[in-house]
Amino acid sequence: MFGETRPLYLYLTRAQFDRPDAALWVGQPPLREADDVDAIWSALADGTLDTVGTDHIPHTQAAKLAAGLTFDKIPPGVSNLETLLPMLYSEGVRKGRLTLARLVEVLATAPARIAGMYPRKGVLAVGSDADVVILDPTARRTIRAADLHSACDYDPYEGWDVTGWPDVVLLRGEVAFAGNDVHAKRGRGRLVPRSAVKW
Repeated sequence: MFGETRPLYLYLTRAQFDRPDAALWVGQPPLREADDVDAIWSALADGTLDTVGTDHIPHTQAAKLAAGLTFDKIPPGVSNLETLLPMLYSEGVRKGRLTLARLVEVLATAPARIAGMYPRKGVLAVGSDADVVILDPTARRTIRAADLHSACDYDPYEGWDVTGWPDVVLLRGEVAFAGNDVHAKRGRGRLVPRSAVKW
């Protein structure tokens, strides 16, 4: 059995539901208390949880705040693919909640193993795909939806200051992203057949 959390539950609490725009933070499961956030960080650090996955669902503000929606009809999920690594590095590694090695484990190695794609994915080794993220650990950014590449018109961490941001992303050795520009070409994706889990 494997355990996963999503970014929303590492940074936010049910206090978001006291806001007039509370629907923007509706996910499944709902946000919990600060003690729960602390427990999730501990479980992530000690290996009880194996991965952090985005579950990136970029619903627009209009969709989530549409008139007449009851709580159970609000589209669940938020945009958080582009902020996954910088938030986890800034709030996790820089604050001493995770080691850098553990960050790599939960974002790359463990997901590749669980999905039966290791060692083609999830490790830097001869024969593996050259998928690499080069992170600038000193880059400081304020998260703003307008600066991101998601189709979503808001970000759950809007206004958060983070330190550590991806500078270059390589896809099978080719530059897919650099600075703030996407260089990946359509059709560059490649199916990776799954095999038995190798743990």
